[in-house]
Amino acid sequence: MNIAAKLQADRYKTDLRIPLALVVILTAATLFLTMRYRQVHLVVPDNIGYMQASHQLARGQGLAFADPYNRVDARYYTLHTYQVFRTGEPHRYLDYPPGLPLLAALLETLTQNQNAVHLAVPIRAAVLVASTCVLGMLCIGPWAGLWAGLILVATPTFLPFSTSLWSEIPSAALLYAGCTLHIAGAKLWPREDRRALGLSLLGGLAIGASFFVRFSNIAVLPAVGLLVLAGAKNNGRGRARAYALGGAVLISLAAILVYNTVYYGGPLTTAYTPIHGWYTKPAFSLSYAFGESFVNGPSVPALGRVLLRDFGWLLLLAFIGAVTCPRRTMAWLVTLIFFLLLPYTVYAFSAEGVNGRFVLPAWPAMCLLIGQGIVFLLSKLPGRIWRLGISGILIIGLIYDLPSQLGDLAERNQASHGAVARIV
Repeated sequence: MNIAAKLQADRYKTDLRIPLALVVILTAATLFLTMRYRQVHLVVPDNIGYMQASHQLARGQGLAFADPYNRVDARYYTLHTYQVFRTGEPHRYLDYPPGLPLLAALLETLTQNQNAVHLAVPIRAAVLVASTCVLGMLCIGPWAGLWAGLILVATPTFLPFSTSLWSEIPSAALLYAGCTLHIAGAKLWPREDRRALGLSLLGGLAIGASFFVRFSNIAVLPAVGLLVLAGAKNNGRGRARAYALGGAVLISLAAILVYNTVYYGGPLTTAYTPIHGWYTKPAFSLSYAFGESFVNGPSVPALGRVLLRDFGWLLLLAFIGAVTCPRRTMAWLVTLIFFLLLPYTVYAFSAEGVNGRFVLPAWPAMCLLIGQGIVFLLSKLPGRIWRLGISGILIIGLIYDLPSQLGDLAERNQASHGAVARIV
């Protein structure tokens, strides 16, 4: 029996060839757009730091910014994102986790082309869209997954941060790909050990790898715990898969603590501590939720504005989707959303402007709930013509603003090219 047949959902009784073909088309379109509008002239310090680190790793030079003037005065001759201090060393080290630079450096090494580092995020954006669609097919139904992927691409926050060197999209791609692999093993081979167990192990490692791209992805541990508990309640095969997933994630978590100890100086020490140039005030505080932090804020209203900007009335459909999708799936998706957004309700940097990217790892789960809400409402319409007509209107509404978004990206790229040209 082929995979498409195994994925056939009794709840929907539909031929999977059409939605799977549309998933391929949507993924290819995402890859085309993100590569076409990728930003190769970088002006934001975070992006420049990632690019510099990627080039250094590709050349085998490590993560230290080794300007010779640092031996004279290390306060000045370094990049903004190289603030990690080590006693007795003149050089400063990259602030951020090594995951994204490693992914980008791999492409540069394989192609022997420095510009290849700018392909790292667009490729993961396509992976994220595909993972979202397939995860929806596995957990809810084929059309819910497809709607979720389309909604994700259409959100105003997605494309700007899928076309430049930011860590949110790659970290989310690893996270959702890992979840998809684990659930796919359980759905496709429920009575077979080796292949399903291998997918769960790979899934756990992918989720753990996302921690090395973005530390805050550790917030998904409660959602991973739900997957482990769900598997542990099943027979021996289910327990083995659950333990493989949980074990791989825990090993990755331990690896992060070891990395922090070696690189930053302590298991819970990161670049966001005063010893490495962070502000003397705390990065997280309950007072930031509804009050001003020392940077901006308040954080909760800013998070609400991003939600409304990206989804608007679609949030009503998310509620409908949560009510109508399988209970375990609803609990897992809501847990994902809640814990991925929770840190940014009390973070000093509220999720607005360029920091709106913080919410992206939670968006695929939100889109899956909205996709289920759409499918449920469409199923209540009297006939196929009505469903196709309303679907067409929804699609037009979702992509209506896409030309404007692409125009903004083109202007951004042109402006950054001009800024870099003036400097060099």
